[in-house]
Amino acid sequence: MENKNGNEKFIWRENDESSSTLLKYDLEASHWIRAFKSAERKHTSAPISETFGTIALVFELILNLILLIILSLTQLIRFLRK
Repeated sequence: MENKNGNEKFIWRENDESSSTLLKYDLEASHWIRAFKSAERKHTSAPISETFGTIALVFELILNLILLIILSLTQLIRFLRK
């Protein structure tokens, strides 16, 4: 495979210190940093205390809704008996 100089050496990355080459390297580096941070965020789990806190909140919500329904039914029955 010929490179832009016309010889047969395969250089897959430019080795000069030009501003365009450095810009390409900076863009590639920022791309990889974003990719690794994104992958890290996707695979990190929540702390166990946060997980248990969320489960407790959902459980409490369900119990409060059940209690609200039961109290509403008792109030309705009392109202209908009068």
